[in-house]
Amino acid sequence: MKMMQMNHTNQNLHTARRLHNSYNYVEAEEMYRALFLENKDAFERNDNVFFLKSINKSRINDNSSTYDLEKEANFVLENFNQEDCSNRIFIDPYAEILINIAKQYNNRTYYLKAITTIWNLKVDFLTTYNPVNPNGYTYSLKEKWYSSFIDSLMGMEKYDDAIKYVNEAMLELPNSKSNAKLWIRYKLAKIYHQLGNYEDAVEILEDIINVKKENYIYKLIADNYYALNDYDNALKYAIEAVLVNKNVQNNINTYMLLGDILDKKDLKEESIKHYYLVYTYRKANNHRIEDNLSQIIEKANLDMDNIDYRKIVKELIPLWNELKYDNMVRYSGTIKKVFEEKGIGFIRNDFDSNDTFFSFKDFKDSEDFIYPGTKVSFYIEESFDYSKGRESTKAVEIEVIY
Repeated sequence: MKMMQMNHTNQNLHTARRLHNSYNYVEAEEMYRALFLENKDAFERNDNVFFLKSINKSRINDNSSTYDLEKEANFVLENFNQEDCSNRIFIDPYAEILINIAKQYNNRTYYLKAITTIWNLKVDFLTTYNPVNPNGYTYSLKEKWYSSFIDSLMGMEKYDDAIKYVNEAMLELPNSKSNAKLWIRYKLAKIYHQLGNYEDAVEILEDIINVKKENYIYKLIADNYYALNDYDNALKYAIEAVLVNKNVQNNINTYMLLGDILDKKDLKEESIKHYYLVYTYRKANNHRIEDNLSQIIEKANLDMDNIDYRKIVKELIPLWNELKYDNMVRYSGTIKKVFEEKGIGFIRNDFDSNDTFFSFKDFKDSEDFIYPGTKVSFYIEESFDYSKGRESTKAVEIEVIY
């Protein structure tokens, strides 16, 4: 009888694993849980692994209630153990579940719950292996642990402790293709901003922006320069933020900042135009509009019922481009080399006879003019040479000199 029961259990465990491998995680988890509660002694190491993977896939997500997350964390802690994966290419599902639960807590601002959850893990046991998905390399569990723990401390405004763990992470984590250490430095810059250490924040962010040209990084640099009363640099980086990513929703706070910067620079008309963009977007989407913003729009005698924010964006794009290059030198030169198959080339600069890299996409005239000997004018922007892993420059806004 006992043998028949064991065979039945083994068959069901096999079925549960097959369900998991077929991506039927909910059914797999339900079957594993019923078998575990009935006879957990029948579970071998691999059965535990697949059971934990099924829990992670089916129960730890944005739709899970806080109560259910806490219940699953307690269930895992009471019934399983962490494996030492410090020198293994293996993602321990025990650790993965607790880290993912902590991430969910952080997203819901339950920072203390997040800390108490992942504090159960032995950091030295976590793998540094970076899995690969279609979007590239992802964080290792050790990188996720530090990232989540630092986020929790930042959320609790424990900035000194957060800095301590940033420094520890920079020492403990190897350099990886996930760029986790770069993003941990970004967290440090955010901490410095909160502490009012604006110059330290800028130093880190200007290093990061050479590698990751994201609008929210440009925005944070602009915020720091604005706090330093350096309105020229604040304007420079705020303009970069709205041009590198033209998604209106992502840039609403940057438009507001631009309004403030332009007001400080006594460009009142341009300032109000940005405030009006924020106003019309919020009105179109039924978002809250602050009283002081409404007062600015009313005082400027603008249409308070207007919701066509897209039209205002189109009107502002030429201004953004004008402001971007307003204080930059426009160089002249001659196209020296062209690599048509790669869509790139080099311009010999008349100013210093150096060769400047350019991409066809930055050529404003017809590509029919892209050949050696064509005289052009251009601006020079900072860039990053990924092939050589170093900072570089490139020509932009390239126009033919007729």
